[in-house]
Amino acid sequence: MDISHKAAFHKLPLVGSNVYKLLEQLRKYDCTILPITQPDVLAATALPLIHGDPFDRLYIAQAQRHRLTILTKDEHMKKYDVQTIW
Repeated sequence: MDISHKAAFHKLPLVGSNVYKLLEQLRKYDCTILPITQPDVLAATALPLIHGDPFDRLYIAQAQRHRLTILTKDEHMKKYDVQTIW
């Protein structure tokens, strides 16, 4: 969902079939789509208000709960106790 949102606001250069190419690459590298669960939402609401974007706060909470690394250039995310790469 966030991929299509970022593409619509021209923050991610995906147009038309490029979205499908991205999904093909995710399948190729055996990436899993992480469902949003109630514990993830509760953890996101408990985070300090460093970042105002609710989607990003959810990603941070999921990364913390599942010990994942976030692929981002957003400097605000790095202020949380979460591993990021860019």
